[in-house]
Amino acid sequence: MCSRRPDRKDRPYRLGLAIIAIGCVALTLTTRSAAPVYFPDDPLQVDNDRALDAGKAVRIEGSNAYDFAEQTFIKPGDRQPIPAVNVNTIDEVPDSSWFTNRIGRRRMTIDEIVRGPNTLDAPNIDDWPVV
Repeated sequence: MCSRRPDRKDRPYRLGLAIIAIGCVALTLTTRSAAPVYFPDDPLQVDNDRALDAGKAVRIEGSNAYDFAEQTFIKPGDRQPIPAVNVNTIDEVPDSSWFTNRIGRRRMTIDEIVRGPNTLDAPNIDDWPVV
């Protein structure tokens, strides 16, 4: 029988593989995981959008001709894909002064679903002129 002895040519190859294997194991053991995606207060259910005061905003008079020309020919605006900013971590819109999430929070009766979110009495529109 003929047995093959490892040649001296194979030693650098095996040494290189051993070094790479040790390096991979060392990197695997020393890396830390990323920061958590969700925090204890997630997902936020209420967005306090009245926290900032917009009472000092002033009205700006615009030009209809300039607005028409800008919107028709110039096409202003940022075209970068930006995700929505008024959503929580699970892409739901939290309750705010302009939105109340009704469905999915609790069981709703058929009457509540038919009525909708409006809690005010309907205005009387009998004398309104239709143009």
